[in-house]
Amino acid sequence: NQDNVFLLSKEEAEKYFANNFARRCNPTSYAKAKGALEYEGYCFWWLCSPYPYNSDIVFSVNYYGDVNYYYDVSNNIGSVRPALWINLESYGSSAEARADADVLDRSEIRKSSGSNPFKNANVGDFVKFGRYPQESGNEPQPVEWQVLSKENDRMLVISRYGLDAKRFDESSNNWGDSEIRKWLNGEFYNGSFASEEKARIKSFNQDNVFLLSKEEAEKYFANNFARRCNPTSYAKAKGALEYEGYCFWWLCSPYPYNSDIVFSVNYYGDVNYYYDVSNNIGSVRPALWINLESYGSSAEARADADVLDRSEIRKSSGSNPFKNANVGDFVKFGRYPQESGNEPQPVEWQVLSKENGQMLVISRYGLDSRRFDGSSNNWGNSKIRKWLNGEFYNGSFFYEEKARIKSFNQDNVFLLSEEEAEKYFANRYARKCKTTSYAKAKGAWTEDNGCGYWWLRSPYPSLSRYVCSVNDDGDIGINFVDDINGSVRPALLINLES
Repeated sequence: NQDNVFLLSKEEAEKYFANNFARRCNPTSYAKAKGALEYEGYCFWWLCSPYPYNSDIVFSVNYYGDVNYYYDVSNNIGSVRPALWINLESYGSSAEARADADVLDRSEIRKSSGSNPFKNANVGDFVKFGRYPQESGNEPQPVEWQVLSKENDRMLVISRYGLDAKRFDESSNNWGDSEIRKWLNGEFYNGSFASEEKARIKSFNQDNVFLLSKEEAEKYFANNFARRCNPTSYAKAKGALEYEGYCFWWLCSPYPYNSDIVFSVNYYGDVNYYYDVSNNIGSVRPALWINLESYGSSAEARADADVLDRSEIRKSSGSNPFKNANVGDFVKFGRYPQESGNEPQPVEWQVLSKENGQMLVISRYGLDSRRFDGSSNNWGNSKIRKWLNGEFYNGSFFYEEKARIKSFNQDNVFLLSEEEAEKYFANRYARKCKTTSYAKAKGAWTEDNGCGYWWLRSPYPSLSRYVCSVNDDGDIGINFVDDINGSVRPALLINLES
């Protein structure tokens, strides 16, 4: 029913358990710590069946295993027992069985992406690459991409169809901070492309996936008719508006006279159409720049093309570059822009602690300029935490590197606390931090010595809009959470176990 994970219905809970006793369930310690209500060691757990006489109430199984129990949907003390259907077919079974099981044959991916399906394509051609649902169900199918431009060993492509229906943003037409940009470079990018395919995608203005601008939509299509686009059945099921078989699709260009409006292409292919950003019936046509360089090219060419040599990554991450490092050493790991341009370079990490099979490291330099949050000093809900564990984490580390990163308090990437900043640096001079050219270009404030202030995650206790930070002289102070000039020094826990 379009779900990978679901809750049992009342009927299923009756059918698949022998009796009330078999349905009784113990909550984990984690669930209890999150607020799960417990009685004599048992919890009540949610079912998906609605109570017919009140839309605020849903059926659940109570402490005694009774399925006729029901509870208010807004209550956050109910336990969650996820259910799955598991496919028992062998990976070696027929192609139909693999499709039914949504199991990907990795050799096919490697073959298609390794040989680069775009290599012999020309402008106007359609090429299959990556996977995304096309039909009204959720089964991913190969995505067709239309070639718009071929130049200097790279190729600009756009999805042939409108793939989904999304709002541009809740309130702003600023592409840089938009919801649709985060979705394209997060959920869509990570879910639609295998590692080998991601190595074929060339970053453009810090984006792996983007929307065309109004100027690009005019430049790369011959006329209005060529710009007309059909939405997929999946996009229509998600709410994409359609007229005579065509959808309107978002562009990234803001309408200059109203911050709530952004340009889009209408049903007739006109690029001068614009729409409210919060409207969730606009279709999404992702665009990519594809690198056409061969994997066998020189190291310099690979670096220019931002193409990953997988054997080098496997060698460095497989042997763990941190393995022989000691406190005070600097280790290169992951990639992020360092210069004023947007080309990612290896990040240097300073080793702060080495104990119990793990290592605490922090970036040597301030890597970016970000505000902590719009209004609150609560790390748990902060915008900087979401960015570190979303865009930064997914964009800076490959799968082999992510396997080296150990979660800390549910975070893969975090900021040091005030206590950690005092504990792991010998003195205030050791805490002083220079910012990269990229961070300064993004707005990071620095003194004449090149040092700026960098955020900590500890709230200032008496003022909810202030958070602790390390000043340019290395002393620990405070700054307003909405200040956009603070530098970001991400921290990681590295697992040293084999």
